[in-house]
Amino acid sequence: MNDIISQLRLILAINYHMYYKAHSSHWNVEGINFLQYHEFFGDIYEALFESIDSTAEYMRALGAKAPATLMDICDLLPDDSATEEDSVTTMLQRLSDANALMILHLRMGIDTAGRISEYALQNYFQDRLAYHQKIGWQISASLK
Repeated sequence: MNDIISQLRLILAINYHMYYKAHSSHWNVEGINFLQYHEFFGDIYEALFESIDSTAEYMRALGAKAPATLMDICDLLPDDSATEEDSVTTMLQRLSDANALMILHLRMGIDTAGRISEYALQNYFQDRLAYHQKIGWQISASLK
């Protein structure tokens, strides 16, 4: 059970990281395509925010507690060198990198949940994976 709790903690942390990355990009994006990217980043951060609670509730359902501080979450993440001066291309690339990390850990979570017969959690991870694959191709297409 500890493996799935660790996986949930990491997925929650990556989700928060992506949420904030998309939200700060929404605030700071500039340029000729401002409105397009402002809305795009807004759609992403809103969807990510909605999934934070569900992830934490799965942790609680499995008898664990969610991290209590942002520092607890940040300790699980790689260093981030984003700045408020990043170009839209850099914003998209950083979000793409975080999304790839999320996809990797969702796949690991799907495998782990299946091994311990937590099928509802496995389905939740599969739904989250489908969302992240979708925004992955949208970000990738925007970077071309």
